Amino acid sequence: MPGGIDPHTHLDMPFMGQVACDDFYSGQAAALAGGTTMHIDFALPVNHNLMAGFKEWQRKAKRACADYGFHMAVTKWDEQVAEDMGKLTAEGINSFKFFLAYKGALMVTDDELLQGMLRCRQLGALPQVHAENGEAVALGQQLVYDAGN
Repeated sequence: MPGGIDPHTHLDMPFMGQVACDDFYSGQAAALAGGTTMHIDFALPVNHNLMAGFKEWQRKAKRACADYGFHMAVTKWDEQVAEDMGKLTAEGINSFKFFLAYKGALMVTDDELLQGMLRCRQLGALPQVHAENGEAVALGQQLVYDAGN
């Protein structure tokens, strides 16, 4: 029987003041024990810089003991991001994730999402969307906080 592929992992990922407990070694060792032999991890830009994020995830993956690939998150839009998406597809990354949630952290605007999707189309890459209404979530959080709950 062939090994499984997990297309959605977050190894050694910093997020909102915490870091995922599994790194590329411990997470992959556990996956291998269960028959998963490959995964695709979500790489995050460093200060919105896609290439710096790619290098950081390559560094983290040096502890790998199984096959892996990367998706890359896009957390802002400008010409540099568009150019870097082209460089990343040449490196083998063919999917980019756009967050419509996590205001102040990962969230992109509707316009940034549309520009990113057009760029994915040009590159033959797959756009992925974390589809929430970040503005509504932020407002709801503030209302709960203001109510003392």
